[in-house]
Amino acid sequence: MLDDDLQRFDFERCHAWLTGAYWSLGITRAEVERGFRLSTLVVGAYRGTRQEGCLRLVSDLTRFAYVMDVFVDPEQRGRGLGRGLMRFALDHPSLELVQRWMLATNDAHEVYRQLEFSELPNPERWMTLRHRAWL
Repeated sequence: MLDDDLQRFDFERCHAWLTGAYWSLGITRAEVERGFRLSTLVVGAYRGTRQEGCLRLVSDLTRFAYVMDVFVDPEQRGRGLGRGLMRFALDHPSLELVQRWMLATNDAHEVYRQLEFSELPNPERWMTLRHRAWL
């Protein structure tokens, strides 16, 4: 079951996943909870009461959405749960006006291509800033 009810979300389990993920190595439990609580949409995947995956995104609900922290428990991978989390977000009624969806991945390009994501058409236009503790 996919659900966007933050009251149900298992921050401890999510932290255990993300602290070992290549994009957030060593992230603290407090940082995980703060990031998820301040996000526009948080989605959990559940089997009964046990959380098996997560996704969060930030958005202005009109022009832009950035998908982050998509994670599926290693024991549950290969069953389409990651695509399900993404489909839930892409189809969410509060995000129907969003024109540009962005994400970054090191190893799941094919999963996202199946959802019609593609490489940046003009990557030379985009810039980034790594700030403070993340340097």
